[in-house]
Amino acid sequence: MKNVIKNGLIVGICVLIATFAINYVTISIYPNFQNIYENTQIFRGVDDPLMMVYLVFPFALGFALAWGWGRIKHEFSGSSLKNAWNFSLVFLVVVAVPTFLIQLGSFNLPVMMMISWMLTTYINGYIAALILGWLDPPTRLGQPQAQ
Repeated sequence: MKNVIKNGLIVGICVLIATFAINYVTISIYPNFQNIYENTQIFRGVDDPLMMVYLVFPFALGFALAWGWGRIKHEFSGSSLKNAWNFSLVFLVVVAVPTFLIQLGSFNLPVMMMISWMLTTYINGYIAALILGWLDPPTRLGQPQAQ
């Protein structure tokens, strides 16, 4: 449990930074997204206390992924990049695609905005997997872990 907390905090910080960076790039490519994000008829204003959830989310994700990594890391072998690709691909299929579909059916927002959210989710999963693979390397079941 101690590893989940430590690793989750590290992943959370990295995901928070990555999310801000990705949003900056996305808004640079699609400047109209900024106007949509600032529309308080669609999204909460930045002064709304519930917007703090936006800052909590990466840590919740970090803890969840650290816990999940600890449970399935033995399924991975190979290079860190390959492991991160495979872990984030699972994350994409299990989380990002179904979320994209429900967003597509629920929100009257540009499809490109929702695609950018799905890609952000995938990139965050990849970053998390790289970090988790470095902090807590995979071991095959039945093999002793290095001390």
